[in-house]
Amino acid sequence: MASSSLSSVVSGLVRAQMGGAVTGTITDDDLDRHVAELILKEAKQKAERYSKEGIRAFLPQQDSNAPKTNKRFLSSIIRSTDDHNKAILREQALSAMEIRIQKEEEERKERRHGQRRRPAQRG
Repeated sequence: MASSSLSSVVSGLVRAQMGGAVTGTITDDDLDRHVAELILKEAKQKAERYSKEGIRAFLPQQDSNAPKTNKRFLSSIIRSTDDHNKAILREQALSAMEIRIQKEEEERKERRHGQRRRPAQRG
């Protein structure tokens, strides 16, 4: 059922892409043919670009107006995040150590109190 609903969604999108006026009259075979034509068209365009540009034809197009990555900013964010995470880990380790020390002290107290309550046995 999931694949049929996915198929109907894809069919609806392809029909919408083809134009609203023809959506009701197009059969599934026509949709398949249309999608195959689009794939072939794109493959031919890539092949032509590959013959001119080489491997760059298959790389995603980069917008020349896009801003450059601010690597210093990103490095700073990563460093700050790492430092923060290390601080949290130190706090957790310290807290765990304090809890362990408290438990050990309580066990010692219980052992001491247990020894005092028992009378000494003579043999």
